Amino acid sequence: MTAHPYKMETAPAGDEKREPLFPQYRPSERHAAEAIRYVRQAGWLTVLLAALLLWAQTGKSPPGYWVVMGMALGTLMVLRGALELQTSAHHRTQLAGRLSQARERWFPYLLFGTQTLFLYLLVSVLWFTLPALGVDLHLILHIGLYVLLTLITVRRLIAEWARHKVAVVRLPVQDGIQYTTTIIVTLLVAVAMTHAVSPFGHPITGDNSMPIVIIWVIASLIILCCIILIIDRLFGRRRKGE
Repeated sequence: MTAHPYKMETAPAGDEKREPLFPQYRPSERHAAEAIRYVRQAGWLTVLLAALLLWAQTGKSPPGYWVVMGMALGTLMVLRGALELQTSAHHRTQLAGRLSQARERWFPYLLFGTQTLFLYLLVSVLWFTLPALGVDLHLILHIGLYVLLTLITVRRLIAEWARHKVAVVRLPVQDGIQYTTTIIVTLLVAVAMTHAVSPFGHPITGDNSMPIVIIWVIASLIILCCIILIIDRLFGRRRKGE
């Protein structure tokens, strides 16, 4: 039977006392190779998409595409180097030897960070292509998008912490982030629909005022419900505990 391409020896028994987050990403786990493969595919997809968009440019190439492609390639090289620590025992430095011995602890965080970075890069490439297609993106939409991506990352971290060591304080925070994410999505959709009815900078007239009012009444109701649920989750359980 052939050896597992990313299989690494398990950590010493003393390291089991402090199990890292995302244990499914530890190189010794059975499904780690599948997660690594997906991450590498996402990285190469980001590089390919940025290269195609650069090739499609007729005028001066935007520097953002070069930045995205460079960061994606650099991250892929870092991931490749981390995986090669196990196969370069005769030529690695003392620091590399220490990293290799402790890889069961730090590799899950590296893979999670790589996943998160590729998500940001891929969304950024697609997002900043919209103006070239004639879509006017307001500053509010830019801020809302990256706040949403940040909340998704924080939500994953808190969910992982809660799965390892459930604490009464963390669960309401997890719910609060979930409802905050819903608020951000609602605002983004409402602003985008408002922009579709009346572009930014154009006055709202009687012809388009009613659809805009309907959009923001629905959005306000959703946001108000989320705020009430956030207050209940954060403070209601605390009062019950008292």
